[in-house]
Amino acid sequence: MCLCGFVKGAPHASTLHFLRQLRSMRKNRLENVRSAYSTGACLIVVYAVTGNGGSLQCASRDAVLTAIAVGSMLFLENTRDEEAVKMSKVVLVPLAEGFEEIEAITVIDVLRRAGLDVVTASADDHLVRGAHGVRVAAETTLAACSDRDFDMIVLPGGMPGAANLVASKPLQALLRRHTEAGRPLGAICAAPAVVLHTLGYLGSEKVACYPTFRERLDPANRTEERVCVGEKLVTGAAPGAAMEFALALVAFLLGEAKADELAAAMLVKRV
Repeated sequence: MCLCGFVKGAPHASTLHFLRQLRSMRKNRLENVRSAYSTGACLIVVYAVTGNGGSLQCASRDAVLTAIAVGSMLFLENTRDEEAVKMSKVVLVPLAEGFEEIEAITVIDVLRRAGLDVVTASADDHLVRGAHGVRVAAETTLAACSDRDFDMIVLPGGMPGAANLVASKPLQALLRRHTEAGRPLGAICAAPAVVLHTLGYLGSEKVACYPTFRERLDPANRTEERVCVGEKLVTGAAPGAAMEFALALVAFLLGEAKADELAAAMLVKRV
């Protein structure tokens, strides 16, 4: 909801100055100031901030008209912001000790650049050590996510990271509930074989996977592709394919146009 109000003396100020005052009030979270819209009518509640803490003041006709105009604009702006938050897709990236840093960080970074809400969750401690010694502070734990729904779960590879992921009981429960709801998965490097194949989530999908682990897959799943995109599964083969994989995830969730736009902004040539 927008904020519509006056600082004392604002009826005599310029519209631009008044707009700055409104934005300042909005920034300071004076949320008791509101514009209420109903059929055939517009109610403007005017709040004046005074030097002694604030009191209600009478507003001039010009001030009310200014409030209507500026309040309407801010109302529409805030509505767009609220709708964007509601529509934002949420992606879970689980992290376990020994995860492949390039794969995890590239996915997290690119998805957030695309405007997706990315949640990082650790299998154990919040501070997780990668396969090459890089420590990452996860925002939460997998156990704390047990009753949350995600639009997609994306598993980084790396060893022993992938082995630690498949051994995580909270992740097993999350994956079970996630796939039963028909939601998609992403996995890269060792994770398609070590996690998804082990837990039985590959079906007949063609899967990109690190060559060392490819033989673990069923013949129907094997491919030498760097990135594979299926109906409910996106997979990548290795750290060197991390950017392609991340952009494929963006395309899967938000469309090819968004992935192309993001690739161009990062000077990445999509193949």
